[in-house]
Amino acid sequence: MRRYWQWFLARLDGPAALGWLAAYIFLVSFLLPLPSEAAILVIVLGSRVRPRTVFAIALGAAALGAAAGYFLAAPFAALIPALIPPGVDGMLDAFTFLAVFVSSVTPLPHQPFVIAAGLLQVPFLTFISAFILGRAIHFAIVIWILATARRVGASLAERKKPTV
Repeated sequence: MRRYWQWFLARLDGPAALGWLAAYIFLVSFLLPLPSEAAILVIVLGSRVRPRTVFAIALGAAALGAAAGYFLAAPFAALIPALIPPGVDGMLDAFTFLAVFVSSVTPLPHQPFVIAAGLLQVPFLTFISAFILGRAIHFAIVIWILATARRVGASLAERKKPTV
């Protein structure tokens, strides 16, 4: 078991690890209802990659994934108008930023909001700016907590080393 763990840890510092992180977060942004924090946790705690690099890659991949989800759902927008009651269009425009922002900043699944934004043809600039702002705050908090835990763990491990 130890050999497998060492093999896994050796690959965390390679460029492929950041590629897998980007691919995972891209897919999680619109398709997979899985937590993005799991991949971030492994990279931040198990590798020597700088937290800022993880933040930049995660945010970029999430933004590209959200845009992909929006544009993949947009062709099906013609199916939706018959389901929306009259007068709701104004509410959708008024609350788009808030709804997307709140869904992006919380750990709750945001994928339904990404798909709904494309289906309802909400303004793309409003959608993507709310998504990026929300995910930036979310990722910053998660990565800060994990980087702090890594520093505290490293200092505790340093104190526990036997002196010769």
